[in-house]
Amino acid sequence: MSNPGVPVKQLGLVGDELSAWGVALAALVAGALLTAALAIATQTFYQQQLRQRFELLASERYSRIAERFEEQAQRLDGLRRFFTYSTDITPREFDGYARPLLHHTQAYSWAPRVEAAQREDFERRASASLGQPYQIRDLDDHGAWQVAPARDHYYPVLYTQAASRQAQPYGFDLGGQVLRAATLARAASPGSMAVSAPLDMINVQPDYTRGLLIVAPVFTDGAPRDEPPRGYVMALLSLHQLIAESLPTVADDNLVVRIVDLSTEGGHELLFDSGMAPVRMGFTSSHLLHLADHHYQLDIHPSLGFLAANRSSAVPVVALLGGLLSVLLALLLYSLFSQRQRALGLVARRTAELRISEQSLRETHNQLRSVLDAATQVAIIATSLRGVIGTFNAGAERMLGYSAGEALGQLRLEDLVLPEELHQRAHALSVRFGREVGAGQAMFAETVQEGGAEPADWTLVRKDGSHLLANMLVTAVLDEQGLWVGYLAICIDVTERRRVHEALAARDRLLEKLSAEVPGGIYQYRLNADGHSCFPYASQGLHDIYEVDLALLRQDAAAVFERIHPDDLERVRRSVRYSAEYL
Repeated sequence: MSNPGVPVKQLGLVGDELSAWGVALAALVAGALLTAALAIATQTFYQQQLRQRFELLASERYSRIAERFEEQAQRLDGLRRFFTYSTDITPREFDGYARPLLHHTQAYSWAPRVEAAQREDFERRASASLGQPYQIRDLDDHGAWQVAPARDHYYPVLYTQAASRQAQPYGFDLGGQVLRAATLARAASPGSMAVSAPLDMINVQPDYTRGLLIVAPVFTDGAPRDEPPRGYVMALLSLHQLIAESLPTVADDNLVVRIVDLSTEGGHELLFDSGMAPVRMGFTSSHLLHLADHHYQLDIHPSLGFLAANRSSAVPVVALLGGLLSVLLALLLYSLFSQRQRALGLVARRTAELRISEQSLRETHNQLRSVLDAATQVAIIATSLRGVIGTFNAGAERMLGYSAGEALGQLRLEDLVLPEELHQRAHALSVRFGREVGAGQAMFAETVQEGGAEPADWTLVRKDGSHLLANMLVTAVLDEQGLWVGYLAICIDVTERRRVHEALAARDRLLEKLSAEVPGGIYQYRLNADGHSCFPYASQGLHDIYEVDLALLRQDAAAVFERIHPDDLERVRRSVRYSAEYL
């Protein structure tokens, strides 16, 4: 331990060699340097905080947009399954299913496959179903409707549910335009989904004319793999509607959001722009958005609103405080030396207290070890969060044949369980919790998922390879803050108990077989002191005689006496009383 007199002596030497003005000048210089360092550190910390805030906002904005994209794909997939598992869908049924889906979506449509030979009959049935004239048609180069020319097959719009109240493009053949036909061709396999390049949508609100077409094929359930789709379900999306409606207003938004289609021929097409100028701060966040078979680039930059909302006055405050610090620094030097002496004394006291605590913990540990080793009929095993054994009492050594040295830090709890049973339990838990549970987690999954577990029977493997049946309870081990630091397993050998239960079950089965061969019925009759009676055991023959449920007789024997003829009832009751009196 250092000598407390040394710092005081050094302080005296410093005071002898330097004048008061010199100490004051040194304090001012030190204060200026410290202020500059703090100002630089504050500015750096402010920039780090600014970047973290931007990254947090950008990540949240990306998650929200990605969620919108995924939601559209899921809704279209739900509409596909609606058609896959239905045989004949009416316009009213389609409207009833698709109308609730029109959230951030321009329209949902259904286009069945129509062969050339079926065209006339299909148009006739569609007109009758929709209640209006229906023809398979195309758009010419001027945007006017015309009757579709002859093709091998068509994919005309039959049903549609749109947010716009304008006339809908019934009969529009998707195969009549190159862009839409190419999109259908990319989604020609079961389970696939494709999105078109940006296109001009038909009969939508004027603000949302530029958008995307997502298509998903519908196949007949159980059809051959080479069979073409029997139709397509489609969704029309406007990124402006999909994204901008959930964002803050331009005046309140802190981020500039832009989405670019990277696959557009001749350059990248800007699909969405939040309409604000980015601030040049060196901050940017780029992500890839996935929709069906397509990827889009999402670029996020800070806006003027972000800069205004995150201004900091910390640097001027630090400079002001630095001036005061320079004045107080001289007094602080003396205070520091005196505080050091008090700190050394406090450290000495804390060290003595820690030594006492360490001794107490050592004694407690020895007592706990003695208690664990005294439990020779119960295996007590403690593990880390990874399942590595850290405690292995004498009962565990006796039950499993391993010494503590062989188990501690070398074995996992799962190494002591029959592998086949562990995998079966893991599969059952995976089905129960709806997520994959590994074999190594099967013993702890219920404790983690439900905050506690019930005891369960496990087949343990001894060191010599033999098996024993044990009832094991696995609980969590918590530290002083209530955090999980490991698991505690308590095992009781129930092999003999299982053997006794099996013997009793075998005896019961033998008794049932014997009673089935005996004419009449075999029973055990119990008469309580209060007069209540029942049949604790009754063979099937008793049911055949009295035609009364045996489970009811185990509770109350009154039903049997109700079946006895009144002329014989008193004689039977006398025999019961005689038996009760003379045993």
